[in-house]
Amino acid sequence: MAKNIIGIDIADFSIEAVVLDKERKGYKVEAYSRVNLVPDIVEDGRILDKEKFKVALKQLFSSAQPKPISKAEDYKVFLSIPESKVFSKILTIPKSVKDKDIKEVAKRRAEEMIPEAFDNLVTDMRILGDKGENKEIFFTAAEKDVIASFVDVFDSMNFEIEGITSEAISSFAGLSDSLEKKVTLLLDIGSRTTIASVFDHSGIRDSININIAGNDIDDALAQKMDIPRSVANERKQSVGLDASANDGEIMLIIQGQLQPLADELKNFINYFQTTYNKKIEQIVLIGGLAQMKGIDKYFGDNLSIPAIVGYSFIDASFLPKPVANTKFVNALGLAKLGYSKSVINFYQKFSREKKEEVSKEPIVPVKTVNEDGEEIVEEEKKKLKIKPLYIIILAILLLAGAGFMFRDKISSFIPGLGQKDAVIDDQEDIVVVLDNYSFDKEIFVATTNETGVDNFISAKEHKVSDVITSRGVEYGYQEITKDIYDLLDTRTLGSLDLESTQEEGFYILPKAVLADIKKISPSEDEYNLGDPLTIDAEFTFFKINEQEVDEYLSGVISAQNIGPLSDWELTKGYEVIKYDVDNKTYNIMVNMDLKRL
Repeated sequence: MAKNIIGIDIADFSIEAVVLDKERKGYKVEAYSRVNLVPDIVEDGRILDKEKFKVALKQLFSSAQPKPISKAEDYKVFLSIPESKVFSKILTIPKSVKDKDIKEVAKRRAEEMIPEAFDNLVTDMRILGDKGENKEIFFTAAEKDVIASFVDVFDSMNFEIEGITSEAISSFAGLSDSLEKKVTLLLDIGSRTTIASVFDHSGIRDSININIAGNDIDDALAQKMDIPRSVANERKQSVGLDASANDGEIMLIIQGQLQPLADELKNFINYFQTTYNKKIEQIVLIGGLAQMKGIDKYFGDNLSIPAIVGYSFIDASFLPKPVANTKFVNALGLAKLGYSKSVINFYQKFSREKKEEVSKEPIVPVKTVNEDGEEIVEEEKKKLKIKPLYIIILAILLLAGAGFMFRDKISSFIPGLGQKDAVIDDQEDIVVVLDNYSFDKEIFVATTNETGVDNFISAKEHKVSDVITSRGVEYGYQEITKDIYDLLDTRTLGSLDLESTQEEGFYILPKAVLADIKKISPSEDEYNLGDPLTIDAEFTFFKINEQEVDEYLSGVISAQNIGPLSDWELTKGYEVIKYDVDNKTYNIMVNMDLKRL
């Protein structure tokens, strides 16, 4: 079963989560949730109280709508850390520097600019392109202890981490693709800070953190109008900067707090446009304060750049109403990045460094005493000390395998296993819930039934063409080519996302059984560092006739002694449980839900 991605946006006073399922035509929100945090649990991206934070996460998952997030093993999480815990710089490196040396040269340059010891940081970088005789490098580093605390919490809750990136990158990923066509200043105005980031066609270019945000407005309104802070927050939202509200005092107080922010932004905009000779073409506002009336017009007028409130890459008509506002943009972007290779992924670098640290652990001296009472020092390698761990892991895997093979038998001993408020009937493999029945049936799918199994469904080939492009980032030709070949092995209908994958009356198994490369360009001789690499490929999928499946299932259902299929409304789903690329075969679990008509 493929794991859905949970994008989790962790702020000082709230956590938002969005579960995205990638479908053939795009993305679907499977679940969403939001909980408020009391002070002193999270501050500026740092988890202060891990146990209270875990309690909040459990509440977040259990209260998700329209269904709770219940099983950690069914999900992967993608997280972000605030820009205040991230250092980012644009570096210029001469084109004459060889591919293999670029990382080291970039790191030395960055060490001169970033005011933090690199032993305390996790670094990542990407090549943006050429500028005259140089190459522009986006170099970024995140505080290692912040990443480590996130990893510790989610590992302890058995959630697999897919990635950790910067909040600016994930927030921009959550916005409509149409906004990427212009050089954009993204303003994420939260409760405590404002993150200002510039993006162009190549991705993030620069980012700053400004300590002016929504809480400053609440404090000023409460103090100057002598009202409770909660009332001040409500006035901020209901009146805001809307001239038609006829409340000039509130508008003036809010403008007084926003003016220093506007001044800081003017300096940042001037610096960026002068340094990079690029004009910022639009301002996009997200975050809690983006909901305040008139704020887009205020910044548009003060900064002389068109400003709009951001909107999601998923059409609002397909989003649950609470998710449609900009508060959930970061969580949506994180979930989306989980289905693609994020350009910046600190978790990959962090986990790689951890593995390297383990492999480099020194030999441990062991002291023993011989028969004569003399002390002898022997050298025992670290790997010998962890052998019991291998035994434990092997035992767990064997138990898990046995549990999977005999899961139907096990369920007969455990009432309600896998389904809430369920009662087990005397019929094998049937779970009864009032007038609803649900059970599974495994089928074997291939073009020919060479094994002679009874549960065989014939398959036909389905061809889909696609073009895959890799940006190149900091890697050489051979590394990028390998990445592309690896990508072919994981190609699915969801990742192709083409209209040609639709075919009436057939179910197309989502994993390609064959990838045939037609063309790859440019050649290695013509390739320059940072150039995109493109391949034209044809993918072969299997498709099965839905009518043939239904006819087979009709016999299976009749054998359950619950009456003919015509008495029931059948909803079925498919789950690939085994896939043999060499023999081009699938073992598919068909999940059947029947509701009495």
